[in-house]
Amino acid sequence: MSALKETKELLSIVSNQKGVIPGWMCKDASKKLDGDKPNTERAEAIIKKLNESEKHPALAAKVRSAEKEIAQHKNLNQDQPQKRSMRM
Repeated sequence: MSALKETKELLSIVSNQKGVIPGWMCKDASKKLDGDKPNTERAEAIIKKLNESEKHPALAAKVRSAEKEIAQHKNLNQDQPQKRSMRM
């Protein structure tokens, strides 16, 4: 399933970097995006944290595309609520 491809790519990049977000959290968020009903809560929390911290300009473009992708996914799946939320 190629849904949320940009978001998974961003999480993969962030998981390999040393920074404020632990790699295991990015990998876990990527796993939660797989399946029939992807849970985007953790990915959204990571993107929010990336927006709050300083980031490389090339990463900013990936963050914007991942945000758009998650917003589109939510619009398509409004009738299917997610299980729970995640805060960082």
